[in-house]
Amino acid sequence: MRRMKDDRGVTAVFTAIVIVMLMGLTALAVDVGALWWDKKELQNGADAAALALAQSCAAGGCEADENAMAEQYADNNKTDSAVTVERIVRGVNFRTVDVVSERDFWFASVMGAGSSGSVRASATATWDVIGGASTLPLAVSECFLERLAIGETKRIFIKSSNDASDDEAECGGDPHYIPGGFGWLDANDDCEASTEVYNEDGTRAIYDGDPGNNAPCSQSQLLGLAGQTVLVPVFDQAEWQGNNGDFYVLGYAQFTISAYCFSPGNLTSGGGIAGPTSCTGSDRWLEGSFQEMVSLDAELGGGEDYGARTVQLTN
Repeated sequence: MRRMKDDRGVTAVFTAIVIVMLMGLTALAVDVGALWWDKKELQNGADAAALALAQSCAAGGCEADENAMAEQYADNNKTDSAVTVERIVRGVNFRTVDVVSERDFWFASVMGAGSSGSVRASATATWDVIGGASTLPLAVSECFLERLAIGETKRIFIKSSNDASDDEAECGGDPHYIPGGFGWLDANDDCEASTEVYNEDGTRAIYDGDPGNNAPCSQSQLLGLAGQTVLVPVFDQAEWQGNNGDFYVLGYAQFTISAYCFSPGNLTSGGGIAGPTSCTGSDRWLEGSFQEMVSLDAELGGGEDYGARTVQLTN
């Protein structure tokens, strides 16, 4: 009887091929997966570094040692802290941070892919004045803002039975609806107003509001405002008839509220400065100071510079 041909050699070759394929798949799963994770961490680090540098510049003075700051933020976002800042591009209103990291391969080297590989990431953050934002639905007059020094606390009257200041006359105000003070914008259910300085066609944006004394928010939404710093639109023109008004937004400012007297409910909060403290009849006022600050939640550019700037990742 003829003996069948021995197939043990074929099995050995097949096994070797399978092993090579498995090693290749392992290299793909492990090494490529590690590279993907490195890339994600590097990008987070580059984003954080670019934003930190841009925020520093937007606040009025760029960091003295920008490389050290960028390294710190990049390292903090990398599990092994093995990050090198390759380059920082410094523009008039932007910072670009390029970072790199080396990754040792565990399996890919067996497949001839080398023992390690470089992973890179880049991010650009830009700062500028604010061109649009969602804010507390309260607009303040440019005329009044320009009469205050940054950090100076003062009371702004919207309707007053008291002769509190000369701001009404100097800003050309009506004794009841004072463009030298502030007015309410129409608000959504969250007590916010979304505004922009310019429409898409480049024309000035106009927003409906109430130059009167009734806030468009509930008491529960207004409680706790004292002590908060909020972003507010600044208007340079206001038109109205009765309780209906139109406000032309010119830019945005940061305002720290120290005290207020609002309707509905003659709601008052805060100790206040010297002057009328009643919250009855026609007395409606807002007290506080303008600040130079940086907001990360606003649109870039288009508005006047009132010390409030925004920073965004643009690449």
